[in-house]
Amino acid sequence: MGDSLVIERIATWEAAGLIEPNVAARLRAAEMARADGAGRHSPKASAANFFGPAVTIAELFGYLGTGFVLAAWYVLVGRIADDVGSRDLFWAFGHGLAAITFTLLGAVLLRGSARARRAAGAAFIVAAGATGGSLNSAGQALTNLEPQLLSVVAAAGGLVAMAAFRRIHPALLTHLGLIGGITQLAYATQGWAEQRFFPPGDEFGVPTVGGPDPIVKVVLVAGLWLLVALIVGLIGRREAAAGTIQADRRAAVSRVWAGFVAVLGVTAAVITSYYDPVTFESRRVVEPVIADLAILLVAGILLERAFRREASAFVYPAGLGVIIALTDLNVSYLAKATSTEIGLLVEGVLLLVVGFAIERLRRRVVGGPDAQDGPPVRISPETEPAA
Repeated sequence: MGDSLVIERIATWEAAGLIEPNVAARLRAAEMARADGAGRHSPKASAANFFGPAVTIAELFGYLGTGFVLAAWYVLVGRIADDVGSRDLFWAFGHGLAAITFTLLGAVLLRGSARARRAAGAAFIVAAGATGGSLNSAGQALTNLEPQLLSVVAAAGGLVAMAAFRRIHPALLTHLGLIGGITQLAYATQGWAEQRFFPPGDEFGVPTVGGPDPIVKVVLVAGLWLLVALIVGLIGRREAAAGTIQADRRAAVSRVWAGFVAVLGVTAAVITSYYDPVTFESRRVVEPVIADLAILLVAGILLERAFRREASAFVYPAGLGVIIALTDLNVSYLAKATSTEIGLLVEGVLLLVVGFAIERLRRRVVGGPDAQDGPPVRISPETEPAA
């Protein structure tokens, strides 16, 4: 029997309740260690089974078919909503019915095999999104709240639903839905705060009324996304403390997500521009060299976390941050001072050097060129269950 079939059989036994989750985790770890022959995760097995058993043709067409049915439902809702008196209320009904349907579908799938339980996670993500859509449409029909605030309410409702689904079904997909919901709520909150406290400008970008200094917006936006990254990172730390293979995978996803949120959020904040009515040019709020130092600082913190936690997941967003900072320096200064071809040449060299450097750092973090994220898993006679 192949390694993947053994892992799949263990997952089936766990789903059927024949073995406890901790016993299933130990059996999987033992099988991976046996297949590798050196007490470490087999890279091939880990990658192939990261989301569970391999996707079958029937499962793939099941996802596609469900997607088309959902699309048909929303097209029908939109067509009927245009003909009824309260369009927003009907959309709230359409989203709500979809949320109930996919919640019930996920509850049924939870009782099935490992593949069915994976499909349950996808169903719960759709249900959480539909819940937020229903709240948004109902708010538009029944309240006078501004659209940006309604987006915050809808994102919060979807996050609450996703948190409930995550508690019912602690799987990788529902975990992705949870941290994605946290990010969506932060994005909606940023949009509402910008609309509320930073007045929009005219067609040229000049503020029509007075407002805070643009640097305040830069600091607040960067602080918001660093806070989101911290929350997601703490969630990953809690998952890593569980000590199971599934929890380790959720921890790795959390670390990658937190790193990218930190890098991209700070980047979006520090590269903000404004329109200068005196020179009729767009200017950066923060001088590029200072902005790029801030991005490099975030990348450095992520690298420190990678070595301290022995988690290569932090290395990838750190590498992206280094590339973004060096590229911005090249475009802002060197390319303008020399020529386009010099700028392109320097950019190519930067990508090559940073790429090789990040790969070497990843190897040092995990202890080898083929090692996966996290410490090696070793099975001792005391922890390995009897046959």
